[in-house]
Amino acid sequence: MATPTITWYYYDGDSWEDMTAYVLTTGVNARYGMTTNKPLDRLARPGVMQVQLKSLSGEFDPDDADCLTGWAINTKVKLVIAYEGYSAVKWYGYVSKIQMIDNSQHEHIAQVTVSDWMRFASDFTITQQSIETYKRGDQVVDTIVDAVGHTPQATEYNEGDYEFEAAFDSMTVKTKAATELNKIVLSEGGYFYNRHDRTTGEKLVFENATYRNGLRTLSKLPELSTSYLLKAGSATDHVLLAGTTDKVLLNTVTDAHMNGIGERYERSHGENILNKVKVTAYPKRVDTEIQRLYNLGDVIKLGSGETKTINVRYQNFTTKESCNAITSLMEQPVATTDYLMNTKRDGTGTDITSDLTVSVVYRTAEAEVTLTNNSGYKGKVTRLRLNGYGIYQDSSVKVVVEDSVSQGVYSEAELNIEQQYQRDTEMGNLWAGKIIASEKNPRTVLNKVTFAANKSEARMLAFLALDIGDLVKITESGLNIDYYYYINGVEFSITAGNIITYSWVLSEQEPSLANGGLSLIAVEFADYETENPDVPTEVTSSNRLTFGNVPELIDLPQMTITAWVYMNVDPATGELHGQDILTGWVDDAGGFQLTLADGGDFYYGAGFTKVYSIGGGYWNHNVGLATGYWELVSVSIDNSSVALVMGNSVGVTAEITPPSGNVGSWDGMDLCIGNIISTDEGTNLKRPLLGKITDVRVYNRALSVAEIGAIYTAGVGGANTSEGLIFNAPYVRTSDLAHYTDLAMTESDTVIDAIGGYVGTPKDSPTARLLT
Repeated sequence: MATPTITWYYYDGDSWEDMTAYVLTTGVNARYGMTTNKPLDRLARPGVMQVQLKSLSGEFDPDDADCLTGWAINTKVKLVIAYEGYSAVKWYGYVSKIQMIDNSQHEHIAQVTVSDWMRFASDFTITQQSIETYKRGDQVVDTIVDAVGHTPQATEYNEGDYEFEAAFDSMTVKTKAATELNKIVLSEGGYFYNRHDRTTGEKLVFENATYRNGLRTLSKLPELSTSYLLKAGSATDHVLLAGTTDKVLLNTVTDAHMNGIGERYERSHGENILNKVKVTAYPKRVDTEIQRLYNLGDVIKLGSGETKTINVRYQNFTTKESCNAITSLMEQPVATTDYLMNTKRDGTGTDITSDLTVSVVYRTAEAEVTLTNNSGYKGKVTRLRLNGYGIYQDSSVKVVVEDSVSQGVYSEAELNIEQQYQRDTEMGNLWAGKIIASEKNPRTVLNKVTFAANKSEARMLAFLALDIGDLVKITESGLNIDYYYYINGVEFSITAGNIITYSWVLSEQEPSLANGGLSLIAVEFADYETENPDVPTEVTSSNRLTFGNVPELIDLPQMTITAWVYMNVDPATGELHGQDILTGWVDDAGGFQLTLADGGDFYYGAGFTKVYSIGGGYWNHNVGLATGYWELVSVSIDNSSVALVMGNSVGVTAEITPPSGNVGSWDGMDLCIGNIISTDEGTNLKRPLLGKITDVRVYNRALSVAEIGAIYTAGVGGANTSEGLIFNAPYVRTSDLAHYTDLAMTESDTVIDAIGGYVGTPKDSPTARLLT
């Protein structure tokens, strides 16, 4: 195997200069990214690389006359590694520490620490930032990075899944940029890190809450192929390419599967257990009318011509509440009304207010006030007021998600999540549910894997091509490891002979369809024959699966719902009043529902309801629905029309104009399968589907008839286009599949959405059925 070429550069202020000859490869060590795979470790630590440099004549001693031009603290350094024509910038950073070492042989060595961009975020106090309102996570991150003042080589920010009412509203005068970044990632449920990508060596990445979803596939590794296309007339009968060159090298890619090539695997068992997750959100209150937010206490003395600058904290003069300020709404103080200066401290003597200059710089947590006495007298500032709109911390709100069964066996293991930018606990409740479902029982977790890069082409190319955020598969049959992992952090060392050893800190990908960790089941709800043998006029049951307020599904302008339904009831046996809900959430403010109901002459119809400001809107399409086998029910909708396809009637559509009025919002409402959460006419949780449901899908676009037809043709759980797919349930972990055989589910027997990983909680014991 070829030896990699390693080149070191530093930036002298004008150009990149090669410094490779000075590097001692007896010990180069680096680490960056997240240091663990714990649920709340989502902000990268400052990355550091240590390297020893020969400094025989003082080349790397900033105080030496022979120091290299431009060498100093914050000098840029980059490390470029090339292998068989494939190269990567494996480090781009800034000198943060230089330690001069002189040994007994009078050899001068500079022990240099080169930090990555995250050090600036860790060190920078973000005192001058103003409160911003109604911003998404990526926008707030962008503001913080700009405030730090060191422009990164590249950025990649996913659009935040949540819009925050206010950002920077909990800052103090000592808040660091990294602290605000951590507030964002915990409020979003995402990640922020510096990806040492092969092109620039520095790319700041913000992942939103849904970036690591169940549709993610393995990252790719380059293959340095020896396959060629040959030009016409070459010495072969297999001519594929006509041209002027003899041959063209074909480079291909392959899945990032590290199969049995690790040197060291670090695992733990049982450390993962979490069976109680407490999430805290922070409602805030904003003044609706102008308030006095600072009032001078003691007199300020100013000599003739003297200027003083003071920093003041905000406090509501009336209520005495400490607060932060909406800086854009603060007023500049007015002479006499807001400030006074006299020649005597009791406010008497000569009024010299006209000779006082007052300027204020408003910041979130404090104001900087500059006072100048332009008179020929000693002045006494006796009044100073600042007026504007404050923002106040109300009592925090908490939600607790726990598993009593796990607590009974393993005792209580608690995790606290602080979501400073969330005003309620809806998002936190969903996140907590995911954590409990994954971590309530002990398991063996792969935390870190180490590779010797020089042992094979695959190992070397993985080191050069992959970095934080990449999805890889790790297999080691002897340890029963065969799963998918995200790279959370990277460590590497370089020793004599350009020998590279590297490690990845790993976090498991949530079980998904792509990694084979999830299996589809069916859920059976109220049984008509058992509960109502005499053909009643109404069936009531609270059987359901509840998924909470799934953010991706809120107020979509276009959507498609598909589900496979197995009916237990023959509609000809009698009239069924009400609606037997397939999936939906609705109340008197808004919502949607996909239903099965009598359509006259005992046929079933599919409908989609949006509640309008002037009343409800319901579209009906009557199609016969048989019992005793699986049928596809679907509805595709945009803002102006509805197309419905049902059962074996694929290709039959109904274009129906919706009623007039404004669409009501369904924000804050829970997604429910098998029943409905409704306040309509007191029928809350009393309209179950009389049969089984599986493979419920929601898309954020209106699928065509042909696309729905493809889903029908593929059958239950069949492959289909994934574009726009944002929800798919009910799934369970493949390893737990046997547990769900004909199971009367309790609230601990949760199911999973295969796309966002949202957890569905069974209510009132619906029955799990395996698909055969």
